[in-house]
Amino acid sequence: MAGGARAIVGDFRHVTWALLAAIIAACATQASPDADTGVDTSADAAPCTVEPHLKSIETNYFSQSCALSGCHDSAVAWQGNLDLSTGNAWKSLVNQPAFQPKAKADGKLLVVPGHPEQSFLYEKLTQTSQGVLMPYNATAPYDPDCSIAAVRMWIENGALND
Repeated sequence: MAGGARAIVGDFRHVTWALLAAIIAACATQASPDADTGVDTSADAAPCTVEPHLKSIETNYFSQSCALSGCHDSAVAWQGNLDLSTGNAWKSLVNQPAFQPKAKADGKLLVVPGHPEQSFLYEKLTQTSQGVLMPYNATAPYDPDCSIAAVRMWIENGALND
């Protein structure tokens, strides 16, 4: 039995070292954002399909997460009369007043060109300080290293209708 116990302990040590090596390897390959765009470009990251231009954001982010039936689509746009469908987002967002009661009372705008930190849209995508985090029912910012990074850069670059 003593030999069997030694074999079990030996197997346990082997598994422990293998697990430790895997943890170290995972830590060594953490995501690294690109210095120019802030978008994660590491080999382990899924490729980002959202560029910091409105057309790309509308097509690759808003249309898949926001401009959905019953949310912010052109058919109803019932949430704050905010239409985020392709071709309509710019006029609904840029320099437009926030519709959430406290944000509206505070004079917040949905998008302040050049200032993501002052833009209520960016706040709704990254924080829950006023109302719920967007997209609706999100428990954490949705795709912060790609979609939200692209929105932030678009706003920083002047929120152009591009």
